[in-house]
Amino acid sequence: MSDFDGVSFNVFVDAADLNTMMVSTYMPSLPELMQYGAQVVLDDVYPGLTAPAPRPEFNLTLQFKIDALPWVAGKTADGPGGFDLTPEEAAAQEDFVLKISQLKRRLMGGPFDQCFAALTAGHAASLPPIQVHYRPNETVFIVPQVDRIVVVFSIDFPDRTDQAVARVFLQVRRRRPLAVDCSLVLSFFLALLLARSLRLLYLFSHSLLYLLQQRGTCRSLRTCSAASPARRQCSSRATNRWSSRACRG
Repeated sequence: MSDFDGVSFNVFVDAADLNTMMVSTYMPSLPELMQYGAQVVLDDVYPGLTAPAPRPEFNLTLQFKIDALPWVAGKTADGPGGFDLTPEEAAAQEDFVLKISQLKRRLMGGPFDQCFAALTAGHAASLPPIQVHYRPNETVFIVPQVDRIVVVFSIDFPDRTDQAVARVFLQVRRRRPLAVDCSLVLSFFLALLLARSLRLLYLFSHSLLYLLQQRGTCRSLRTCSAASPARRQCSSRATNRWSSRACRG
């Protein structure tokens, strides 16, 4: 399985050892992330799950024994209750699956966690600026300061339509600054997708309005009559709802 940023995943169970499951990922930015908090995430969130060596073509592998999981350990299909789970065991199972599925997000959040923890402790300014190449030709810069964490996204838009949408989005944000709680990590890409959808809806509505106006103008009736050489009468009636005028001369 591959993501849009060059990250790939693999779930593998060897036929010779059905009790061992391995979840592998390849992240181009993993070496940089390991320097700035990703290793702490692995130690805290995935203790004892990191394989000594990743599988071929991957740079990180988590592996675990299925029968060693707390909700499976000591249970057999023929035992009392079989593999039925208690509410506590079901909650532990769901939490474990969620952590495995969030591997990429947690690793990418490692530098942010490190900087926010330092900011809370009051020594964020002692951290060096962080640079992570999270996509080809795209970089995120994290700059810790005394009282804040500055995050700058360098984003590449090769398509001209995307460039125009991004320009509109940034112009709108410049006019109306977005108040953000620094404890939250906002998804810029979700905001950009929303802005693009709103822009397309705006263009569609104005195009439809323009067509309706043109249609109404084409249907306008103009009549002129000459009652006498000394008197001419001209009336112009527009059928659209915005204008209706009459003139006599």
